[in-house]
Amino acid sequence: MEFLAYFPATDHAEAAAEDLRNLGFAVTVERGDEADFILQAIRRDAVEPPALHEVTWEVRGVVERHDGVYDGWGCMVQA
Repeated sequence: MEFLAYFPATDHAEAAAEDLRNLGFAVTVERGDEADFILQAIRRDAVEPPALHEVTWEVRGVVERHDGVYDGWGCMVQA
């Protein structure tokens, strides 16, 4: 699963990134086009309730705790 979030400052984004790395996510932070910072967090998780809801709220909580805006998640589907 891939999660995206936006932050007003690099220190907020990096603090969230560190928390998410401690939860097992691979995380990148890049400067966005709007003078913001984009955080991408990736981890292999089950994409079915209730696990999906739990990980989503976990990521959203970290993002919001560091003054970020949670933008959602996506994933690749394998047949």
